[in-house]
Amino acid sequence: MFEPVVLWTDALVYVLVASVMGFGWYVSRREHLREQWVRVVRSRLGAGALVVLLAYVVIGLLDSVHFR
Repeated sequence: MFEPVVLWTDALVYVLVASVMGFGWYVSRREHLREQWVRVVRSRLGAGALVVLLAYVVIGLLDSVHFR
């Protein structure tokens, strides 16, 4: 009935998301990098910025889904 279509621009968005996830995995394995990110996430400003950025990412990923 509905066939998902992947455009090359959408594929680039998913590659970017995979790259960010890979960076997160890399940071989680390095103590000196992890400490810096923990400090950012624990701050109120950093947590608020993270929520806003995640909202934009989710909307962008949902917008990149196409059906024919």
